[in-house]
Amino acid sequence: MKKHFLTSLMLLGTLQAGNTDLLTGDTALACEAILCLSSPAMPSECMPSLQRYFGISYSKPWKTIQARMNFLNLCPVVAQTPEMKAQAESLSQITGTCTEQELNAQLEKSKQPLEIYKKCKVGDNGIECMDIPIFGYRINPKMTKNCEILSRMTYNDYQNRFKYTCNKQFYKEYEWNAGKKIIAEISQSEYNALKENERFSRTLKERTGFSYKEITHYYRAEPIEKHCWVDTGGSK
Repeated sequence: MKKHFLTSLMLLGTLQAGNTDLLTGDTALACEAILCLSSPAMPSECMPSLQRYFGISYSKPWKTIQARMNFLNLCPVVAQTPEMKAQAESLSQITGTCTEQELNAQLEKSKQPLEIYKKCKVGDNGIECMDIPIFGYRINPKMTKNCEILSRMTYNDYQNRFKYTCNKQFYKEYEWNAGKKIIAEISQSEYNALKENERFSRTLKERTGFSYKEITHYYRAEPIEKHCWVDTGGSK
């Protein structure tokens, strides 16, 4: 098995070194697509093969997967070892690339609200109140499906490539939107003495006697880190 692994790796290395001129047409594009899809480094030379690969699309997902698999099978390397066959099968499942930018664009909402805000007003029938759920948000610590597939493959440069560096905490919606986490409620004078990135305030309608009026609350806060996934270059 180890011999087969090394043989396939050498074959891929030969192709990557620029000897794909020994192959032509879709055969060459299929080999290039395997190399380009298996690595985060995608030079401009990858464009023709990736356009050919992602250009294979049908209305039914299973047909797209099968057609892309058939395309990748045109590369002679796929038939060399079970590992390379499995590699091609895995690549046929992906729908795009795996990048730091895409991982950091994954916003996850909490399943349960972190806070219930009671919103009240004086109506025709007296005081009318309703509960407003405040959900939490964070950058999803789980990889995208494409990243999961790519990182599991035998031949790839994605293993240990991306690291989640945030604390996995959910932040209340109003905190997330402001980009600041509330630390403590403070007086207005204390608030005014803080730096801009340490300030947070909320104006809420609250009951005072028999009526409601807007009251502003002041807080000390700290910035929320939203760039959670970091490309480590493959180092642990």
